[in-house]
Amino acid sequence: MQWNSKMSKDAEAYRERVQVVVRCRPLLSTEIADGRKSCVIVDTVNSSIQVRNPKMQADMAPKTFTFDRAYDSSSTQRQIYQDVGHPIVHSVMSGYNGTVLVYGQTASGKTFTMDGPDDPPEMRGIMDNAFEDIFSHIKQSQSSDNFLVRASYLEIHNEEVKDLLAGQTSCARLDLKENSEGGVYVKNLTSVTVQCVADIKRLLAVLALFPFPLCFEVLLLVSGSKILKIPLHGFSMDRRKNNSGS
Repeated sequence: MQWNSKMSKDAEAYRERVQVVVRCRPLLSTEIADGRKSCVIVDTVNSSIQVRNPKMQADMAPKTFTFDRAYDSSSTQRQIYQDVGHPIVHSVMSGYNGTVLVYGQTASGKTFTMDGPDDPPEMRGIMDNAFEDIFSHIKQSQSSDNFLVRASYLEIHNEEVKDLLAGQTSCARLDLKENSEGGVYVKNLTSVTVQCVADIKRLLAVLALFPFPLCFEVLLLVSGSKILKIPLHGFSMDRRKNNSGS
């Protein structure tokens, strides 16, 4: 992935305000077998969705909702990442705050959009594509800066934060703290140095052991420090500068 001026303009637009994007999945085989039908019509050109109650009268108008982007069931994983995820990753690597959060009811496709299967590669989700972009950016960087990448893994459940890299026997609650710049961090959170995407994937293998909402955090230390937080059902990133030159 080349980081050119066009992408810089895309990132500029995305970091200005919150973007609300909707992706509608196709019916599952079990839903089709039950005789269910889709109640939504996606207008990808006008970024709107019409929702019709199947039980209402035919002459009753459907409800229409408009978003920044709307994707129907034909959308691909790569398309979603290219349009939604990549500009924010690029924005963060350029030093700006950014967040991608996936929200929806059970079986709506959150995990598929964020994670997806490893094979074939085009089915990989936002997280894997973001990891590839991060290390690709570091490899292509013409800067004299040295990059140190660290990863943390935590669980957020019932408003409690736990460190999943501290060992399965550790159940100590961690505290959210605010630094002098107004940023929020988790005190005493374990961090592990990673050198490639494979290192991150090995840490993510821990995911199968924990059924609750999780947050995977990648910390890039450059001249300042860049922090990327990637939850299971969401993807958030921000950048925190320091004046130490570390």
